[in-house]
Amino acid sequence: MSPNPIPSSSTSTASTDPSTVSTEVPPIPPTTKRKLDDVIASLPVKAKSVKKTPRGANAVRTETEKLQGVAKFLVRAINPFLDISSVMQYGAAKNWGQGSSADLPASEIARQEVGAKAFDLAFANSEPELLDIVKHIFLASSSDPAKWESLVTMMRKSASSARTSDTGGLKHCLNYVLPHPSKQVLVPAITKQESKSDRGLTHPMLRYFIMGWSYRSQLRPLIIPAPLPRGMAQSIDPALANDDDDSENQSTAEKKLLQRIAGGRLHLLATDMPSCFWEEGKYNSANKDEGLLRGDIITRVLRHMWTAPNSALNGLHDGIPKICNARVHNQFVVTPEMIAIGCVHARTMISTREWTQRDDKYDYEKLFQTVLGFFAGLPHDPWAVETLEWYQGQVFGDAIDSDSGANSDDDPRTNEASEILLQRAARLSALANAAPASA
Repeated sequence: MSPNPIPSSSTSTASTDPSTVSTEVPPIPPTTKRKLDDVIASLPVKAKSVKKTPRGANAVRTETEKLQGVAKFLVRAINPFLDISSVMQYGAAKNWGQGSSADLPASEIARQEVGAKAFDLAFANSEPELLDIVKHIFLASSSDPAKWESLVTMMRKSASSARTSDTGGLKHCLNYVLPHPSKQVLVPAITKQESKSDRGLTHPMLRYFIMGWSYRSQLRPLIIPAPLPRGMAQSIDPALANDDDDSENQSTAEKKLLQRIAGGRLHLLATDMPSCFWEEGKYNSANKDEGLLRGDIITRVLRHMWTAPNSALNGLHDGIPKICNARVHNQFVVTPEMIAIGCVHARTMISTREWTQRDDKYDYEKLFQTVLGFFAGLPHDPWAVETLEWYQGQVFGDAIDSDSGANSDDDPRTNEASEILLQRAARLSALANAAPASA
């Protein structure tokens, strides 16, 4: 199953509107009834979680766990910024409700369509009984709203739990940003005990990766040190060109940029593609498609999330692990949404903030939509097709089982996202004009 690009929904919470729910609850088969009873018996979800016994590879998931898996799939493969309550309400109302949206504003209709589409995509590769269970609880909500509200609460908590698990697991994997993690180190090192305040533009090496190329090109080339023998302290050497205090070797542009960083006056925007989103050494200002979205950090984040952390650096060697999110969600095809979500997690990992939709002037939801926009030309855009094929090989290989705000006027930054799309359009136009006319 490959979800289609969809815009994110607002963060407003949808509640059950009795006028949109049929009062007639149809009978269900006995086997589905037993599963429904099991789900209802598990509601409401306890506020205090109980530590679970690790699941074996061959363990059978309960219907409740499968429903929770659908919620987790929403934020891992469709859109991490969706409001799950709205998705559940709008999806159920579209499929089984009786209300009419004819009198609603166009913006509200569009938002409901977003939620309904996400609902349908998330349940598309689940077992049919799951939809029957959700349908029954929704239709019964006109007389018994508590169970529907408990189900929605469970789904919302499950989605949040998945997002927290993914960001927490990635938080200390900063070596994913290095081109050669076994031979290179970050200096100064960031330990697991430290807060994230030392990341992002504050860190003399991470700043190279998180800023766009229009800024990075003002700095001297990044030289990443090799690890020193055990017992020797790793420090920044001015010869490595990453020392803020080495003013003698800094250009005027670099000095000004570092002063803006030190004074907190450099504000990155979502249209500033982080330089680490390009394949190392492949950035070409005249052809920004070259190497775009082939940065090691994105690939490693996707492997970490889908085929287990121990596959992040070197990929798969013995097939897809028995226990991993790819198997849990039955997802073995890389999609534009997955790549965009990987980009959001990658930048979050090297930034100073925990998971958030907005960080100062940086809008992560806009980053998500911007990356999706690069694939808008599917299936006719060669770059989009080739990039998806490349990711498929990098993540799953052959082991397939089935902006607001702006900086100063003299800011040299360009809108990377717009230029990428403009350059691509120009190349496609040139190809079309060069094609021989049909007889």
